[in-house]
Parts: sequence; C-alpha cells; structure tokens
Amino acid sequence: MAGYSSHGLVLTFICLTFNIIECATYICPAYCNCETKSMICRDGYVMDSTSLRLVDPKITNLLIDNFVIRDITPDHFRWFKDLKNLTVVNSRVNSVDQHSFTDLKYLELVDLSHNHLIDIPEKIFEQQASLTDLSLAGNLIEHLPEGLLANTTKLNSLILRNNRLRLLPPTLFDQLTQLEHLDLSHNELTYILPRTFNFISVIRFIDLNDNLLVTLHEDLFDGNNVTLLTRLSVANNPLECNCGMKWLREAVLEQIPHVELVNASAVICNNPRIYHGKPLSSVPLEQLNCTTPEANIVQNSFQLFHRNKVSIKFTFFDRIVIVILLSISWLSNVRRIYFSYLS
Repeated sequence: MAGYSSHGLVLTFICLTFNIIECATYICPAYCNCETKSMICRDGYVMDSTSLRLVDPKITNLLIDNFVIRDITPDHFRWFKDLKNLTVVNSRVNSVDQHSFTDLKYLELVDLSHNHLIDIPEKIFEQQASLTDLSLAGNLIEHLPEGLLANTTKLNSLILRNNRLRLLPPTLFDQLTQLEHLDLSHNELTYILPRTFNFISVIRFIDLNDNLLVTLHEDLFDGNNVTLLTRLSVANNPLECNCGMKWLREAVLEQIPHVELVNASAVICNNPRIYHGKPLSSVPLEQLNCTTPEANIVQNSFQLFHRNKVSIKFTFFDRIVIVILLSISWLSNVRRIYFSYLS
C-alpha cells in the first residue's frame, strides 16, 4: 500500500500542468496495492480522476472497493485502454455517464454492485462487445433501457439481484445468445412478459426468487430452452396456483428431471385460499385450474338462479293481476297518508 511521496507530488504537478497522459514514473494512490497490470484499492476516501491519471495506463485489472466516487465520468477510466476487469463496488456511486466506458473496448468484466445507482444509460455498453460478466447487483435500479445489452452478445453472466426492478423490457435479452447465468432475485417484479427468455439459447440457471411474481407465463421460455435449464429458482413469490402454473408443476417438477427447482419447498402458493401456504409441488395437478372452489359455489348458484329465472314465464293474465295488486297497494298507501293528514 503506497501513498504520495514528495517525489510523487512533483511528478503529479508536472503531469497535470502539462497534460501528460503517460508519465515516466507512475504513482500508486493511497490505500491501493499496485502490481504488474493490476491495481486493487480498498477502504479509502475519495477516488477522483486526477488520482487515476497517474496510474500505469497498461493495467488490465482495476478494483475499487469502499471508496467515494459519486459520479463516474469518462475521465475516470479512459486512460486504461487495455483494461479487462473493472470493479467499482461499495463506493456510493450515484450515476454513470453513458460515455464512461467508450474507450474501454476490451472489457470482459464490469462490476458496479452495491452502489446507489438509480438508472443506467442505454448506450453505456455500446462498445463492450467482449463483455462476458456484468453485475449491477445491490443498487436502486427501477428500470433497464431496452437496448442496454444490445451489443453485449458474449455476455455469459448477468447479475441484477437486489434492485427495484418491476418490469423487464420484452427484448432486453434478445441478443444474449451465450448467457448461461441470470440472477433477477430480490427485485419487485410482478410479471414477466411471454417469450422474454426465448432467445437465451444456452441458459443454465435463472434465479427469480424473492420477487412479487403471481404467475409465470407458459410462453416464458420456448420449448428448446426449457430443456437446457439445470437450475431454476422461483421461491418466495406470492404465486397464484391455478391453471397458469400447471405447466411449471407438470414440466419442471415431473417431465424434466434434470432441472433442479432450487429451494422447492419455498415455492409456495399464495392463492387460492385452500392452498395458501402449501408448496406448489403438493398441489394435485388436476386441482391447478382457474376456477377456485369458492368461485364454483358462486358460479353454480348463479347458474341455478339463472335457470330458475328463465323458467318463470308470465302470462297476460298474470301481468294484469300484478298490475292490479300494485295499484291496490299504492292506493292503500295514499289513503293512509290522507287520513293521517286529516287527523
């Protein structure tokens, strides 16, 4: 771990004054450990672009953990054109400029987890065709732009857990034909549109646990992709155990034995009431329908009433009698009011 020496401060002044990008001698910032093509910084203070400009630009691995970088700008990392692994975690990052990684065309891993990001610019990974691992876990992200991952066709692992995602753009994953690991757990997803995962042709593990999902559409995957899954997690969601979940009960739990339903005992029915709190796996397949017993009672009662109502047919004579009776009742009320007034 090295700090700034007096010699380093002189070099800093010269480099910054004359805008020298590559100094003859590079400086390892305080709270950092600089090795050959690698810099690891932990538990420091503010990490600004000025400090990073004095680091060897040939590094390929940069890790910054528990610093303060409020806003990531293009000036922070554009000197490191050979960078392959970039990790900035636990550093109170509020925003990332869309051009922050434009010059980093060899990036293979980006980890921005456990920061304060609310949104991500759509074009931020436009130049990252080599990206294989991306983590945005542990932020405050509510929405992902539809074209965010359009150029990251080599992405193998995508970690989005512990955010505030409520809905996924329908074509967000369409270009991720090499994606094997997708973690969407601990978000606020209420519904996933049909065919959202159709183009993820080699997906192995999908984690959807701890969301607000009521159902999983049967067309969420196409037939070929379901057979490639080895692990699926949908635990701790308020599932509606009806006909919409029959495919999962039938296909995953019975017909595809090589798929491990992670924490299957926590795949619990929230509704209908008779299955509340019970594992989906314990519900008989024939009972997974879209009409609850309570609804059957109401429906049967309505049908009975409807049949009885239809069977009542009034003749012309019946109608005359009803009119006379109603008239007598009305005249009786008028008479009672009149005599009450006189008295």
